[in-house]
Amino acid sequence: AIVQHMRAAGDRERAALVDVANVAVFAQYLPACVAVVVLRRKRPDAPRRFRLPLGPLVPVLAGAVAVALLAIAQPKPSEWLAAGGFLALGAFAWGGTRLSRRSAPDVG
Repeated sequence: AIVQHMRAAGDRERAALVDVANVAVFAQYLPACVAVVVLRRKRPDAPRRFRLPLGPLVPVLAGAVAVALLAIAQPKPSEWLAAGGFLALGAFAWGGTRLSRRSAPDVG
């Protein structure tokens, strides 16, 4: 009985971790889809390595699918908070790296 209880608790913890990871992934994917559309509009003359078939429709549909999957998953408020915390931590690390690269002397 104890082993079964421990196994069930482990499954719940893994499921919660998977839910947090799903929220974090889709929360990162959605701005990437928006960025594709925004950058294509703001910098139409920028060099492109490839053309998107159907133009901005692909990233718009991808963003809509990401929102729909988040709505279907119905993450708990604690999972939103955990994913938001992880994303904030990542943004803080990215910002620190960017600042340190700016202030470093140019070598070469």
